[in-house]
Amino acid sequence: MKKHLFSVLLVLALLIGMMPVQVFAQEKAQTEEYGSFVDGEKVISDMIEKNGMNAHPRIIMTDQKFKDLKSHLNDGSLTAKLLEELRLEANRIINETTVSTYDAYGDKHLLETSKRIQRHIATLALAYNIYGENKYAQRCYEEMKAACNFPDWSPKHFLDTAEMCTGIAYGYDWIYSWLNKDQRDFIRGNLIKKGLNQVLEDYKDSPSDRQRTYKWYQDLEGDNWQLVCTGGTNLAALAIGDEKNARSVAAQVLTYGYKRAYSFVRRAYSAQDGTYLEGLGYWDYATYYLGLQSSALISATGTDYGLADYDGIAKSADFVRYMSSNSPKSFSFGDDRESRDTGWAVFLWVGGHFNLPELTEVRLKKKRKTSDYSYLDVLWIDESQQPASLPQSKTDWGSVGSSNASFRTSWEESGLVTALHAGENCYKYHGHYDLGSFYIESGGSRFFTDLGNEDYELKNRQYSYRIKAEGHNTLVINPTEDIDQAEGANCLITEFKNGNEAYAITDLTDAYKPSGAKRVVRGLKLIKDKNCVIIQDEISLNKAGEIYWFAHTAGQIKVASDGKSAIVTVGSDRLWVKLLSGSGRFTAMKAEPLPTSMSVPNATDNSDYRKLAIHLTNTKDTTISVACIPLKNGETTPSWAPTVKALSEWSKGDSTLDLGDHLHGCKLSLSGDIGVNFYMDLSSAVLSEDAYLEFTVPSGSKTETRKVYVKAKKGENRTVAQTVTEGKKTYCVFKCQVSAKDYASNIGVRMVDGSKSGKKYSYSVKTYADYLLSHVNDNAEYKKAAPLVKALLCYCTWAQTYFGINQSLIDRSYLNTDVVSAVTSKEVREAAPASEVVLDQLSGVTFAGSNISLKSETILSLYFKSSSTLTFSCNRGNKLETAKEDGYQVVRICGISASDFDEIFELKISCGGKEGMIRYSVLNHIYNALCYYSDDTLLSLEKALYLYHKAAEAYS
Repeated sequence: MKKHLFSVLLVLALLIGMMPVQVFAQEKAQTEEYGSFVDGEKVISDMIEKNGMNAHPRIIMTDQKFKDLKSHLNDGSLTAKLLEELRLEANRIINETTVSTYDAYGDKHLLETSKRIQRHIATLALAYNIYGENKYAQRCYEEMKAACNFPDWSPKHFLDTAEMCTGIAYGYDWIYSWLNKDQRDFIRGNLIKKGLNQVLEDYKDSPSDRQRTYKWYQDLEGDNWQLVCTGGTNLAALAIGDEKNARSVAAQVLTYGYKRAYSFVRRAYSAQDGTYLEGLGYWDYATYYLGLQSSALISATGTDYGLADYDGIAKSADFVRYMSSNSPKSFSFGDDRESRDTGWAVFLWVGGHFNLPELTEVRLKKKRKTSDYSYLDVLWIDESQQPASLPQSKTDWGSVGSSNASFRTSWEESGLVTALHAGENCYKYHGHYDLGSFYIESGGSRFFTDLGNEDYELKNRQYSYRIKAEGHNTLVINPTEDIDQAEGANCLITEFKNGNEAYAITDLTDAYKPSGAKRVVRGLKLIKDKNCVIIQDEISLNKAGEIYWFAHTAGQIKVASDGKSAIVTVGSDRLWVKLLSGSGRFTAMKAEPLPTSMSVPNATDNSDYRKLAIHLTNTKDTTISVACIPLKNGETTPSWAPTVKALSEWSKGDSTLDLGDHLHGCKLSLSGDIGVNFYMDLSSAVLSEDAYLEFTVPSGSKTETRKVYVKAKKGENRTVAQTVTEGKKTYCVFKCQVSAKDYASNIGVRMVDGSKSGKKYSYSVKTYADYLLSHVNDNAEYKKAAPLVKALLCYCTWAQTYFGINQSLIDRSYLNTDVVSAVTSKEVREAAPASEVVLDQLSGVTFAGSNISLKSETILSLYFKSSSTLTFSCNRGNKLETAKEDGYQVVRICGISASDFDEIFELKISCGGKEGMIRYSVLNHIYNALCYYSDDTLLSLEKALYLYHKAAEAYS
């Protein structure tokens, strides 16, 4: 029986009120099931079954893989080049370095030492297997012996331990046949004592007085440490797991580590666009450890048990590729390094695992040009998988509801590349206050850049120049010594278009609300045939104030005498920058804090940079539009310059977008379901009978696409829009429903007619609920609806909490804990109608339990045990669905509105000409859950659902 279906199912022997229940099973499965089906003991058993006892090597590398690599020695291939680099590095280690010592730094961190030892062990062990010379194995063992003689592997800062475990696992596995029994026992004993036992203390949170930098396993579930720490220790467990004295501890480590890694993957890599919250550099660190763990499981057992079977990982590789330039150098937002080279070895793993040769080519292309040695290349290189020709990569990347967008004229280094960063301000996950930031690179010259990371040990780091918005290519409004964008602000792409005039628009209002902003919207456009980038801001403040516009560069800035244009020079390349609108002027400023900012001693010196700036004072409403065009040889100004067009007009003039459709407005659905009604004015539209409004709807970690057609069509069963008349206007109303847990996620909306698509919009249920509550005093209908909306928000927020939704989407102010906790089972019992079960006539049929699925409208599922096929009918008009699940026959009563939770459903059950009956309601189910469930979050969710029902009942 699947764990996520029923924790308890008993034959109904007592009153219906005594029935045990399992609640929300279908929804909960997506989070509760994360890796829980993988048991470390099974992994080790699978490993032994595949390879036999004490069979080595098996951690990523195997005898066959070494044989395949050796076949390329001296054949002129790229693989041969990598192997020669490996040999040279192994010789350098032996000839130029000494065996590592316990070289802690800072607060007794050992990270750099652990990484160095890992690289040395990996290189030497690989060289021994490729070239067969004992000197490599001997030095490899000396490195391991030195590390094993360390007093510890710095578990306080657990990255250090994980990195060391990785290296020791390589050595133990890859030179196992060279080691004697005493050497193996010595290494294995230390691997258990200083590695596996230490990670079990973190997994079990015991002893509670142990010393750690922070409790990485409990505290930051979205942090790259999750994959590094689980990956390194899981590799160690796989290396020694079949040894008698190691099997038990290794199995425990694998059980804990796999579940956490599986869960992290589905939290950290956006299913929408692959954006990795911690930025590009930390994507590499986390993802190559994911690649190591997945590769090791596959080589050792034949499968990674679904660990990396997640589309968000492949999408995340595109996130890195597209947010990098053609060089490739990163758009270094957040805690990335400035213009980091992103042609990483991990692309070999991603490309190979997902059969995406264009990703593999990113690394191969770099390796053909350079000799930046990495042992990871040797692990993952497989030139035989590369086709003769590669698919053509698109030049524009992004989507409505995503966190980033990028555009380029081509993939050649001579091309013009730009990108816009939006998303979430999340300082604890290596974020800066940099929403709206952009970069521009042309011909390999980075004209506008991000300064990159700041020292992690810096006192008051959060208020330093490189962290605050003033140190990024974005806006600062009414500056103070405090942070200058709101922590937690989540500003996604609201409009996106590809093509010759490709653009992305993001609403930054939430980021600047604390600064007095009423509306702040930024758009970035690339006009490809003109080689022109436009950055445009439309700003409205609550009252007149101060606005800065910044763009940082390592180049030279020369501002024209009228202040309306400037030339940025990097090397011999030049960028013409023109202020198209607004009353301001360009100035060149030092890259240093504003006078209003807090002084942060010892912050990174930024004197190698300067910034092009616009400073507006006493300004309430303005548009700042800036055009950037690379100059050709001999040009002082370009031959063409754009004119200003409002952001709302950017989509006009493109025949593929001009469908005549206009979004008039949206209304929150208050009919007992959860969703948004979109009112479209189609009076000027010329649409075919197959035109439809397309919804891109959140569904947990994935999205689904739905269609609502404008018109009915004979012979087709379509979902069709309703029409309503308000005043003299008639509108088509398209309803989009979402699950409770997804109410804060954006719904993408656009009209589609054949090959044409209309303007894209992005809204969430929460957006309109928040709006309604903030305008209660402006509208009588809003005031009437407010109690229902508050109850809806409370219920949805508890659903988010229970189902483990991204923490950044949860607004805990709506949990209303005091009111929810006051609900009692007695109150629900009194509100619920009397239930009844009559199955006496049906021999062998038992009623086993119920659950409810929290879709837009509630689905009540009833479970039966019977060896015969049952048929069901209901006294109400709700749709019935039947299914078989793990030996149970299930009938689902669909489409139950919140106001109808107290309505009795009389269900007839037929079998062999005889009938039984059950009378049951959603409130009966909620009452049973309150009586028999112990999960506090689940109980709060049940109570919030009951309160939502009461509010819906009162509203209707």
